[in-house]
Amino acid sequence: MAARRRSFRDRATSRFSPLHSPRAVIVSVLVFLLGAACTPIELPPPAEEGPALSDSSGEGVHPDALLLPGLAPVLDLGEEMPNLNLTTQLGQPLELTDLAGTVVVLGFFSCQHPESSPGAIATRRLIELQNTLRPDLWDRVRIVTISTEPLVDTPDVLLRCGHDLGTNPDRWTLTTTSTDFTATAARLGVLIWDEEGSETAHTLSTLVVDQRGVLADRFRGLTQWTVGDLIASVVQVAER
Repeated sequence: MAARRRSFRDRATSRFSPLHSPRAVIVSVLVFLLGAACTPIELPPPAEEGPALSDSSGEGVHPDALLLPGLAPVLDLGEEMPNLNLTTQLGQPLELTDLAGTVVVLGFFSCQHPESSPGAIATRRLIELQNTLRPDLWDRVRIVTISTEPLVDTPDVLLRCGHDLGTNPDRWTLTTTSTDFTATAARLGVLIWDEEGSETAHTLSTLVVDQRGVLADRFRGLTQWTVGDLIASVVQVAER
């Protein structure tokens, strides 16, 4: 017959056996505390802080620390963007260089994201940008989102998804890309990995690319920026 598991009550009763009376226990605790108070504590040196990735599974970890050996470091502000090869929701090819002369607001999103997910929340901020940015700026600004689930977010899926989200095709292009996009995304500060099952997770980063194809601004996570911050950045870059 299996032995009965000891409950918290059993453990408490056994600790206060005749050999360990409450008075003896109190005296022992006081002696321990006095000894600890007299012992100097060595604190570890403060760790160097990097930009936080709020609202993602990589929270508090700098993207560089998660890159695989051999991958290029995360792109710095002022550096030229890689020429992304994308496919739009209409099934048409699109390269980032095709948008030269336009300020590109670049986001990362999958139509498979639940509405409450950070990726969906970030996309709703882009919708707010689409609906509130000054109308006279849209001849030089374009929103582009790249799917982090290229195997399932086909052009047809993106087309329906964009309609459901309320994206304006005159201002916003939804795209997918090749399945080996992970290394390029990591250069842009977006880490993509497979979780248990078939789900894909990723950190959040919203980029502002200027008319020359140079990274002008980057907003990590969700809690460190607002739609107003993004709008101010886009206006500043568009009016240079």
